[in-house]
Amino acid sequence: MMRYGRDTAVASLLRPFLFYLFIALAIIYTLYPYIEELKKGTLIGIALIGLWRYTFMILNYSRAAYYAKIIYPRYRKRIETIPFETRFPNHIYFVVPSYKEDPWVSTEVFQSLLSNINEIPSYATIVVATGSAYDDSIIQNIFEAHPNTSKITLIFQSQSRGKRIAMGHALRAISRKINQSKESDDFNSITVFMDGDTYLPQGTLLRSLPFFAIEPKLGAVTTNEIAYIDSESKWYKDWFNLKFAQRHILFQSQSISKRVLTLTGRFSIFRT
Repeated sequence: MMRYGRDTAVASLLRPFLFYLFIALAIIYTLYPYIEELKKGTLIGIALIGLWRYTFMILNYSRAAYYAKIIYPRYRKRIETIPFETRFPNHIYFVVPSYKEDPWVSTEVFQSLLSNINEIPSYATIVVATGSAYDDSIIQNIFEAHPNTSKITLIFQSQSRGKRIAMGHALRAISRKINQSKESDDFNSITVFMDGDTYLPQGTLLRSLPFFAIEPKLGAVTTNEIAYIDSESKWYKDWFNLKFAQRHILFQSQSISKRVLTLTGRFSIFRT
């Protein structure tokens, strides 16, 4: 995955920090003669809110840094100690709602998905909920053009009543397939939720799935994500980057307690 250097991130902080610090000092300088007229309770209330907000932020940032520098490397070392074949389930199921995506988007997404599957020894079933026969034909052509799909089953479902119902129907199809299967390995399988516009960089499954092998009680895993924004607006791109970065820091902080409060639908992996 693409990553921004910490030095670059810190450098990008300085200009907005100095800008807002100047505004804050200007406001304080302007209001200074009138501060004595304010009630002490008002100042104390504002101070307590600010103290709570920024203390909580510092706490999450500190926990996220501890997870990234200490806990996560320990997990990776544990993964390296087990044989490669035992790091992955026998079968993986994918739930992919793909509603009238641009052809180039579907091409990038499904090529990346098929390539990721072929990096690991697991068999795969992909259940795609599409919005039209045209969507089906694009994805089918991508599937047939891929050099190796021998261990992958592609299933199409039509969605006309919204994404949530489509996902429910896809899960029912997976449930039926598991219950009809005579292979006990299916009951140790993994189910992946991802959107029809989610691109998986090389090694995404290779690096994510082994966590289920080393943690028997692990229920789900989500990953760091970066948004690709097709826009000329730098402010719009920066807003998305900030949103995703804050989400990642919060998830890292919560992971120390082994409790993530929410998982994204863009790409999350569950123990089936």
